[in-house]
Amino acid sequence: MRICIDARKCATGIGRAVYELIKNLSEIDKENTYFILYRDDSFDFLEGVPNFNRYFSSLGTYSPSIHIEIPLFLYKNKIDVFHSTYFVKPIWAPCKSLVTIYDLIYSRYPKYLSKGLFTKGALLYHDIMTSIAVKQSSKIITISQSAKDDIMHFFKCPEDKIEVIMPAFDKEEFKVISNRGLVKKTVFEYNLPDEYIFYVGAHKPHKNLERLIRAFYLIAGEIEHNLVIGGKKDLRYARTYELVKALNMERRIIFTGEIKESDLPLLYNGADLFVFPSLYEGFGLPPLEAMACGIPVLVSNAASLPEVVGDAAIMVNPYDIEEIAQEMKRILTNENLQKEIREKGLKRCQEFSWCQVAEKTLNVYKYVASL
Repeated sequence: MRICIDARKCATGIGRAVYELIKNLSEIDKENTYFILYRDDSFDFLEGVPNFNRYFSSLGTYSPSIHIEIPLFLYKNKIDVFHSTYFVKPIWAPCKSLVTIYDLIYSRYPKYLSKGLFTKGALLYHDIMTSIAVKQSSKIITISQSAKDDIMHFFKCPEDKIEVIMPAFDKEEFKVISNRGLVKKTVFEYNLPDEYIFYVGAHKPHKNLERLIRAFYLIAGEIEHNLVIGGKKDLRYARTYELVKALNMERRIIFTGEIKESDLPLLYNGADLFVFPSLYEGFGLPPLEAMACGIPVLVSNAASLPEVVGDAAIMVNPYDIEEIAQEMKRILTNENLQKEIREKGLKRCQEFSWCQVAEKTLNVYKYVASL
């Protein structure tokens, strides 16, 4: 087979998944010929891999030119299977094709994404392009049963057209770190306290940070821990930061700002509890990363998160502030429960691997080519 993977969108979390997919495909597949379209990441590890060819593309993710230039590229290189790793794909292709759709947050929560860049026009564009991708593709890959259900619901897609392939995490980076001095040094560099509850991720409304903050406020007088919220501030949603001030909790709730990728495993290791009360996730990687670092995890019981954590985390109703508060307190004050969750988490996270993702994706390529 001659397979083309559109890897131009590689500067986000999606990019990490695409990077790992291609890296592992290059390790397990020596038979098929690959053509990698790239822009932000040059995939230097492919240097010297004879069946992987890299082609730089200056095309923007949303450029109208993709509907002409990419099909021409596919035609000229006699591609058998084209894999678009983002919902924006050419409206036609001269070969069999598939698309990866990670979630439908724009469809499920449009009111949360209607500010700034996410105008009504952009949301309409999302729905149109996703609809075209769903109809035109021979197969759709998504990352959870929850996301699959959403695709079926919003775009009336047949169930057997969608393949669920759960992603993984970097096991070399996210692990229990025995060098506690290094952990403490990194915690100190971010001006964090010795004892803290940790969240990391986007600060958008569907991440449910306002309810997390209110839940922490309810128990702040009963515990020693502070709440540390990692990730770059999103000033489009200033209410989150204003709430901390209104509750007079600036000394107990700390915003780290952007965290270096190399520091994240150390900050996980420094925490006593990781919380992820999101209202919606296509998958939800941070809870897995936290588990791999040996940290007890609390997540919401919404969307894909129960699929991700299994029985290895405490789950709460993300709309119930009192429940979130009491479960955080219960974990922090119960060493036996902490030990139980920690051990289950370390076991659970081992079930996910990028090699397995690559093998399953390769099987989809073979299936699509056979149609």
